[in-house]
Amino acid sequence: MLQSTATMHGVTTRWSRHAWAAIFILPAALIYGAFIFYPLVATVVWGFLEWNGTSAVSFAGFGNFRTLFTLYPFNTQLFSAVLHNIVFFLLSIIVQLLFGLILAVLLRARAKSRVFLQAIYTLPFMMSPIIVGYLWNLILNPIFGPVYEALHATGLGNLYAPWLGQSSTALVTLSLISSWQSIGLPMLLFYAALSTIPSEIYEAAKMDGCTGLQTFRWIILPLVAPTAAVLTLLTFVASFNLFDLPYAVGGVNGAPNGALDVAGLLFYRLAFTGTGNGLGVGSAMATMIGLILLAFTTALLWYRRLAERWV
Repeated sequence: MLQSTATMHGVTTRWSRHAWAAIFILPAALIYGAFIFYPLVATVVWGFLEWNGTSAVSFAGFGNFRTLFTLYPFNTQLFSAVLHNIVFFLLSIIVQLLFGLILAVLLRARAKSRVFLQAIYTLPFMMSPIIVGYLWNLILNPIFGPVYEALHATGLGNLYAPWLGQSSTALVTLSLISSWQSIGLPMLLFYAALSTIPSEIYEAAKMDGCTGLQTFRWIILPLVAPTAAVLTLLTFVASFNLFDLPYAVGGVNGAPNGALDVAGLLFYRLAFTGTGNGLGVGSAMATMIGLILLAFTTALLWYRRLAERWV
């Protein structure tokens, strides 16, 4: 009898714990479902429907995807936008990994001013991309921008060019602006990775006669490689979610001449400024971008696990 009572009490206690856990998790689950899960599922479903403005009229199957890939001008705009996203990612990841690691190494050596430098470098990351875009539009303005004025005041005016206004330099300039804003995150992550390396390793390398460059190549780089993989994944996702910054710099059409046109801007034009079946084609494009992100994430995680097995 006593054992049965104790068992029932234990079951009641466990149920009570699960109930309280469910009560505390429920608000977060509702918010996630309303703002993340439902829009995600709805977008996939809408991509398979034929729309007349904002009203679904019939089931289209893969018709919206065929329109996106085969019908002009959707196919050319899609290829160009995705290519811009890929180029933006490659430029951003090179700059952020390189300078993020360099800044982290320098930050580790500056013990006295470390907190101040961390705050300075991470401050742009806390700003809205819309604000950053408008700010750099003013800074690089070819008429009254401070960069233009500074170069002319120092006799280097011939070096200036309207970098955001030329098709050949606009995307590179945008990636540099984005890297300037985001450099605080890789710096902090690399600094955290460097802080986990025991000092005995550096001392052993020094006793073995390793130079600073050799220590960086054979000790620091291999040990921060997992952090670099995480940053690569985050940068890739951010590059294909890009919308605010090119919208602030080049408008909804990705000016100049579509040089800043990315997948986010194309989706916006298709879904919200187009007519007829724009919402269906736009949803199909959003689904395709989601599949690209899923494939890249899966491939990177698989490669990382495979690399860990061989280490």
